[in-house]
Amino acid sequence: MPKDCGTEEKKKIFVGRTVAWQHGACSHPGWSGCTMKAYLVGCWITFVVLFLGFWIYCIGEYGFLIGVGAGWIPSGIAAGC
Repeated sequence: MPKDCGTEEKKKIFVGRTVAWQHGACSHPGWSGCTMKAYLVGCWITFVVLFLGFWIYCIGEYGFLIGVGAGWIPSGIAAGC
């Protein structure tokens, strides 16, 4: 059964959502711990796929030198949004 969000758990959420989720604080009422882990794994997979896709696009659009050297910056911004 999920715990209610207390003061300590809210502080942990602002410090890092993963810490609060690992301890079961503030989880969705219908989600178990396993579901939350699957959600986090899906988020990471999505981020990596988008990041690599945008980085490859930058390499193709701006050339190898600028695309590899500085293309990770806009890729990280675009994948994180």
